This record gives sequence, structure tokens and C-alpha cells, in this order.
Amino acid sequence: MVEMLRGVSFASDERRNEMGLKQSRYNFFFDGNEGAKLAFNSMTAALAEIEPEKWPVIQKFLENPNQEPENETEKELLEQLKYGGFLIDEEFGEKL
Repeated sequence: MVEMLRGVSFASDERRNEMGLKQSRYNFFFDGNEGAKLAFNSMTAALAEIEPEKWPVIQKFLENPNQEPENETEKELLEQLKYGGFLIDEEFGEKL
């Protein structure tokens, strides 16, 4: 991700390893300039611009959030998805 404009806290690493992840129901994705994607989470107000070459990795984690990252780049992208609230603890209720 290029920029994370706002994020939320996430469970500790120890607790996160015990729990699964799911995609937030408040995620919205839009086409941006020059092939970029814009990601917005309306629960956390997180906004991110995703570079075109990183979009396939983001999609992979959104479709299967509990898979292990294959390298440091994927690990960083996964952490950014969690930080922004795009991926959340599967036990977290998102009802307003």
C-alpha cells in the first residue's frame, strides 16, 4: 500500500495468531489513477491507495485472509490490511 491515511488498533500478535481473520464488511474498492486502486473502510475511515502491482496480493489476502505471506512484501501488505481494518479478527462483530 502506498499510503494509509487512518488506521485502528488490532489484537496483539499473540492473540492474532490464535484467531482467524475475515474481510471487513465495510470495505469498498474503487479504480484510481494510472491503474491504482483506492481502498476505503467505512468503519475505521481508513483510506489507502494500492499500487497496481500490489493489487493481486491484496486480492489474495482478501479472498483468503488466513494464508501465510510468502515473503516480506506480502507480510507488510497483510499487516497494512489489518492495521486499516480491512482484515479483522473473525470473532469481531461489525454491527453498528
